Amino acid sequence: MTDEGSSKLSDARKKCKQMSAKLPIIKSKAENTFIVDLMSKQSVPWVWLGMMRKQGKMVWFDNTPAEPSNRALYSAWGKKEPSNKKNEDCAYLDFHKKTWDDNKCDHTPSSGPSVLCQKKRKKDGSSKTEG
Repeated sequence: MTDEGSSKLSDARKKCKQMSAKLPIIKSKAENTFIVDLMSKQSVPWVWLGMMRKQGKMVWFDNTPAEPSNRALYSAWGKKEPSNKKNEDCAYLDFHKKTWDDNKCDHTPSSGPSVLCQKKRKKDGSSKTEG
């Protein structure tokens, strides 16, 4: 996790890219639980997720579906989410509710979600990012 939030999804993606990582793409309950448990030790209420709305549906950045109605492998959307309200084309994971919520891609500078970056494990089993 970076030590700061990001008011824009595009900036959050750039921060992860600088660490050769990506925003979280969650494909199972185990992955969702792992991130929630990891982040519950931090003092952050939410983190960006690696998805955006495309053609009216929420889709992960690897182009796999993120909505049950679109045959998602897994989803943890909150009640009545994704709500598809005006300009809610991005998503975050809420650690208090342990669910996903679609939301704006741009927030006021002090109110954006935190940035958690996901990286594949190295062959030796480690995943630590240097720097």
